[in-house]
Amino acid sequence: MTSLSRDLALRIALAARVLPGVDVQRLIEIMHDKVGRPLDDEKLKAITVTNLKTGIGSHDGEEDGEDIGIGLENIKLAVRYLWGEEEGDENMPNVQPYKDGDMPESIRIAIASNSGQLLNGHFGSCIRFLVYQLSQQKSSERTFIRSKCLR
Repeated sequence: MTSLSRDLALRIALAARVLPGVDVQRLIEIMHDKVGRPLDDEKLKAITVTNLKTGIGSHDGEEDGEDIGIGLENIKLAVRYLWGEEEGDENMPNVQPYKDGDMPESIRIAIASNSGQLLNGHFGSCIRFLVYQLSQQKSSERTFIRSKCLR
C-alpha cells in the first residue's frame, strides 16, 4: 500500500466530510474503482461529479435515476476538495496578515469553524479557524484556513 501525502489525505478527508453516509474508506474505494491505484494528485483531479454520484448511488455503480440523499451541491463541493481547489466563501472575512506589535496588550482567541459563521468545528478536523484578537479598545478578526496551513 502506498502512503498518501499529507495534502492528498487532507483533500480526501475534507471531501468525505461533506458526503453524508460516506466515510473516508468508502470514498477511497470509489476513487480506486473510478481512477485506479495508487491515488495521486493527477488521479484526484480526474474525479468527476458523475464518478462520485454513480459510485455512491448503488452497489452496481449505476445512478438508476435515484436520489442518493447527498445532494448535488455536496458532491460538487467534494469534487472541488479532491481537485485541491479553494472555494471562496462570501461570508468569510478577508485574511489579514499579523505583524509584530499589532494591537498591544491584547489576546488572540481561535475558534474552530466548518462554515465560517458558526462555532461548529472540532480543532482536530475543522476546515478553518477564526482568530479574533481582542483588547479593551478594539478587536479584529482573522481567518486561518487549515488546508493552506498543511500544504
